Amino acid sequence: MITQGFKVYEVVAGGGTDSIDLTIPYDTYYIKTSGAVTLTSSYTIQAGAGTPIEGMKTQIKYRGNLDFDGNNFTVFGVSVPNEWQDKQWTADIYYNGSSWEVNLHIDFEETGGIDGDKLIDGTVTDGKIIGVDGSKITSGTITANKFDSSVSVVKYAQITISSVDILNSNSAPVDLISGVPGKIIYPIAATAFIVGGSINYTTNTDIQLISSGGSTEPIFELAGFLATPVGDNPVFALPLITPTPGAGVKQLLTNNGIQFKTKTGNPAAGDRTVRITLFYVEY
Repeated sequence: MITQGFKVYEVVAGGGTDSIDLTIPYDTYYIKTSGAVTLTSSYTIQAGAGTPIEGMKTQIKYRGNLDFDGNNFTVFGVSVPNEWQDKQWTADIYYNGSSWEVNLHIDFEETGGIDGDKLIDGTVTDGKIIGVDGSKITSGTITANKFDSSVSVVKYAQITISSVDILNSNSAPVDLISGVPGKIIYPIAATAFIVGGSINYTTNTDIQLISSGGSTEPIFELAGFLATPVGDNPVFALPLITPTPGAGVKQLLTNNGIQFKTKTGNPAAGDRTVRITLFYVEY
């Protein structure tokens, strides 16, 4: 298909019709006015003489200053919005083999090109995203969970436990994190550090972190930790991977928090202070 460079159409107050010759169309058509013009009747630009072929395309650029005054401005059957009458815009026109496709878009720099109200928080809803299906966003063969900050953000809590609480921690476990209604607290890692006191604990020195809901299995366990002298580096722990199976084993329970305790009984003596740091997510 042979095309030419560009052609200019000037719109006058009387409106009217301009027809594009399809035998040798131009690449670009410019629509202009001589100053500000108020239409007294509608204006149309349309396909003219010649037979269109699939793949034929052209572009129309509007660089005028019209007041539509209630009249229509139509490009290949598509009406230009009234609010664009004094703005610069472009129409990309393509023949798909059976009909003309027209894509109108306002120049980005124009005032009103992007409505600020469409960019504020909460204005993009699921219904405005192509491919939203329930709790998923799908695109072709790719499916991903929608972002949930309550799951994706790693939190941490740091608690210092006094010797008084440690000496009673088997019979009265110490709360580290309170339960969150309707959610499970999933621990990722923990550190433990003896930070004060002068007397080491001599019995029942294994410590555990457990679910506050009466779990029969610990989440973390550090053997002999309370016998560690002051000055050692913090001890790092990961959750137990294979707890002993059996009826009633529930390490993580909805609505419940995480507690500190000694494993088999209360320590008999000692005055050390322990600092626990727990990294976790809620879901």
